[in-house]
Amino acid sequence: MVTDRGTAYGLLVILLVFLGGCATLPGGKLVPNLEAEQVRTAFRSTLKQQQKCPAGIDADVTATFYGLFSSGSINGYLLTYPPGFLRFEGVNPLGLTENILTSDGHRFNYLLIRQREAYIGELASGKAKKYVTPRQAASISFWLLGRLPAAVSIKHDVWQDNNGAYWLTLGPGNSTDAARVLFSARRGVVERYVTMAGGDHGRLDVSYHYPDASAGNIKASCLVPDLVTISLGGHKAISLAIRDAYPISKLDKKQFAARIPAAFERINLP
Repeated sequence: MVTDRGTAYGLLVILLVFLGGCATLPGGKLVPNLEAEQVRTAFRSTLKQQQKCPAGIDADVTATFYGLFSSGSINGYLLTYPPGFLRFEGVNPLGLTENILTSDGHRFNYLLIRQREAYIGELASGKAKKYVTPRQAASISFWLLGRLPAAVSIKHDVWQDNNGAYWLTLGPGNSTDAARVLFSARRGVVERYVTMAGGDHGRLDVSYHYPDASAGNIKASCLVPDLVTISLGGHKAISLAIRDAYPISKLDKKQFAARIPAAFERINLP
């Protein structure tokens, strides 16, 4: 595990800069209407089942940040609650907190403890708008774990990829709020989530790896990914290895609030 200054700033660099590049919208073979309707029905059923799952998680996590010139990892804790509540707390080998990231789906606070710095901004502002819209950012605690709101709109066309899973387009019309998801009808899980906000040069691409559902008494629709990989503009940016995820069924907003000490320098991000 790496907890040096570079790793502490790794998430901040991603929040500020985001990597450029090209990320073509995925697709595959367009499936016939009857099969497409069956896939849409299975997907709606999965979304309905997800509503019966515990809403959030409290989990151990190892976050790895991938930069242009270096990368690093830090262990910590991840707390989520939909639609957009998120808290990550990174700790060093002594168990001391190194950094804290909190968000309500609209604004975020990122605290670097040893540096006594607090960065404050909006999730979908500045260069972040290249990858996600405010509406998508507001549902980060859904798509971070491969879940989606039950009321999401599903478009007519469905494509099948080479591995037998299906791409569906979600969202209003051809607007930037639309996203594409890779759905495994066989397993009943979402395998990827790709935004359409920035065209080929600005996509948020999230992929999910799940544990074996047969290993425990857990419905497939309630599975929490054990690995989440986030790419920005075609470059891998962050991976989250999730362990020991405990369910949270009730929202406590105080858990997602970061108290900024008076001695910290406050830095407002555009």
